[in-house]
Amino acid sequence: MVGDPSLGYLTPKETEVKLPRPTMKITDSAELADFCLRKRKEFDDLVRRVRWNKSVWVKYSEWEDSQKNFIRARAVWERALQVDCRDHTMWLKYANAEMKNKFLNHARNIWDRAVTLLPRVDQLWYTYIHMEEMLGNVAGMFVNMNLSLC
Repeated sequence: MVGDPSLGYLTPKETEVKLPRPTMKITDSAELADFCLRKRKEFDDLVRRVRWNKSVWVKYSEWEDSQKNFIRARAVWERALQVDCRDHTMWLKYANAEMKNKFLNHARNIWDRAVTLLPRVDQLWYTYIHMEEMLGNVAGMFVNMNLSLC
């Protein structure tokens, strides 16, 4: 019987049993492949439903990065940019993901595309120049930009 706690009865909230979330243990490569396939299907279904939601794209690509599948992660980023190529935050996150994984030439290509498409977004320029300063190639960046703009 559920009733007043002052009379010694339990409330519905107190009767609920909190079970810990089960953990998945992957034991072989076939099980891992099956898990990855299910996870990709979940992400793809979610992307189809809420294509405009940028956080879904970011989570999907970060998950692919965590699986060390960089080619798929790039494909997810490119699909996200097809949805909204004018969003500078997506370009920043994409380039930062490439820099984090030490794919510097890919990051340079992304920065070049981003600043060409959105030349008035200062944050893109600041981050691009910062990356080149860290690599000691600021002069080379400006030479390349002048050649590509002519």
